[in-house]
Amino acid sequence: MMERILVAAPSQATTTMTTFNSEFIDGLPILGRNYQDVLTMAPGAGDVDGNPTIHGSRDTDVVTLVDGVSTPDPPAGKRGAKLNIESATPIPGVTIRIAARRSAYRAGDVIELSVTIENQSGKAVQVPAGLSVAEGNARFRVLDLRGIAAADPVPQRNPARMMTLPPGSRVTLNVLLNGSRGYRLVRPGEYRVTLLGAGLGLGDSNTLTLRIRP
Repeated sequence: MMERILVAAPSQATTTMTTFNSEFIDGLPILGRNYQDVLTMAPGAGDVDGNPTIHGSRDTDVVTLVDGVSTPDPPAGKRGAKLNIESATPIPGVTIRIAARRSAYRAGDVIELSVTIENQSGKAVQVPAGLSVAEGNARFRVLDLRGIAAADPVPQRNPARMMTLPPGSRVTLNVLLNGSRGYRLVRPGEYRVTLLGAGLGLGDSNTLTLRIRP
């Protein structure tokens, strides 16, 4: 009779974790739409191609949790899934106000709007340095009196170039609303125009009433 004895050494695991709280992140001049921009601030962390590594680890070894939910892409195991920026919470204290040179236009007139972004949040934030409907980084909700929305002229979203806006300051940008690659406001009547700020990490603007005459 032979007796088999199995000897197993207890496994040991070392876990290193860095936690960034909301107070720390709030002090950074970023909108926070891409949480992976914060990961490289952890000691020993690096990022070359969008997949963070820590102390030379494989890019598939890093697990990112957002509100307790694992975000890496399941098939590849890489790069945390991008969050939908349309669901980003607007920064409190940062407002957008749009205005037009006049309230009434004729069909075919050029309609240029001024967009004023004001920062009363008490901290520096990132805001667009320029906006363009044709380039896909300025999106408006344009409704006629029947509540029918004008078609989005540029479905593809291109990120806007950003700038740092200090607390207590404002910046005014000019945006062409219509044109060959803009919104079509050719039918006579009234239109309600609102700049949608979700794609910019901001809240929506005020609603402007424009009248199109024959």
